[in-house]
Amino acid sequence: MAPRLAGILCGGNGTRLWPLSREKFPKQFHDLAGTGQPLLIDTLSRVELLKLPMVIITGAQHGDSTKTMLSRFNKTATVVGEPVARDTAAAVALLTLIALRQNPDTVVGSFHADHVMKDTEAFREAAEIAYELAEQKQTVVTIAITPTFPSTAYGYLDLLADPELVTGKRVARFIEKPDLTKAEALIATGNVAWNAGMFFFPAKVMAEHFATHLPELWSKINELDAELTNLSDIFAELPKIAIDFGIMEKISGILAVPYAGDWADVGSWEDVVLKRGAATPIVEVDGSGSSYISVIPQTKRAVFLGVDNLIAVDTPDALLIMRKGSGQGLKKVVEHLRTEQAPELKEHTFEERPWGRFEVLLNTENFKSKRLLLLPGKQLSYQRHKHRTENWTITRGEGMVTLNDAESSVKAGDHITITAGTKHRLKNHTNEPLEFIEVQTGTYFGEDDIERFADEYGRV
Repeated sequence: MAPRLAGILCGGNGTRLWPLSREKFPKQFHDLAGTGQPLLIDTLSRVELLKLPMVIITGAQHGDSTKTMLSRFNKTATVVGEPVARDTAAAVALLTLIALRQNPDTVVGSFHADHVMKDTEAFREAAEIAYELAEQKQTVVTIAITPTFPSTAYGYLDLLADPELVTGKRVARFIEKPDLTKAEALIATGNVAWNAGMFFFPAKVMAEHFATHLPELWSKINELDAELTNLSDIFAELPKIAIDFGIMEKISGILAVPYAGDWADVGSWEDVVLKRGAATPIVEVDGSGSSYISVIPQTKRAVFLGVDNLIAVDTPDALLIMRKGSGQGLKKVVEHLRTEQAPELKEHTFEERPWGRFEVLLNTENFKSKRLLLLPGKQLSYQRHKHRTENWTITRGEGMVTLNDAESSVKAGDHITITAGTKHRLKNHTNEPLEFIEVQTGTYFGEDDIERFADEYGRV
């Protein structure tokens, strides 16, 4: 059997899922399926069943968040950060090059980080068959999702039966997202499937397709050095195009493996409501069909009075109220916020860091308070601040604090004062998370008031 590689495409901003999905922390890093895990981790758990090495292609600005999640959920994968977004063709080309350099016979599977597929055994079986077909037939294979309703949000595959294929069908053509009338007609034929954009292919076969149909892109990708140190220069010159348009719709011989399990591409709040329902109980008076979704730890009691079919999404710094079915309009909202350079478009009140995460609880002119989570075995950089004093209260776990080179142990209930100009560091040397509350006082509370003296994450 030829070597195999699993690639996870982890890009996109998910604008139709604002205010939860934001540029610095998009939808794939959130629990939108109600599993208790981010979509990315759900995907990794699913692909892990194939027992293959995994490569995650994500945006460079999301590299730390991705690595932090891998550590937190005990997952193993190689993370490659794209310096600029160039859509799926560039990402698949990069996967293809990585596979070719490992072994020219490698068979690659590309998966999306934001899909919901709760029937993991059905997924595993379909993926195994797709890998086998791609290797045996030396062609591109996709997973064909059995449609359950006439969706206008997904593209379709027109399928042909083939007596030579025991477990698959042939793809006659790709069909763009249809209107409702056309979608209903397609479903009625019984010969179509949803296009989930999951592709399996021998790396050398895909390389030939790129050389034929996207030669400039493929030529530039091949200029990448072995360590990908020139990734920024190369990606800046690549065209922005989807793999479906650039390659798949131009080639013949694509095969499809049917998949009848649960599947969704969670791209809108309507999708979220359909897949997981309202995350918080609500009260409806003189109306019906509304949903309230909150990411605030202490959720509010939501009451809908005299209104129908609304979706309310609540975050610490933004509130969205929309009528069901109007989700496409969120793109206009995002564009409006972009013209204002609104911070609510780019970042949340929390940030993922290589050592864990922090959440801003309150930010005023006189003080700023944060809750920080330090993961097992991790430590903050050895640093100091010029403009602020920090007061730490340990609320969970144990650790070791360093103040001007002097170490001492700390535990839940301990309080530490770090005056401006004091070098300090906190280390979690245990196997359990360490949590503490930080209250800053002084004249400036920006994240750039940090002078680092040592840092295991290369930020000195």
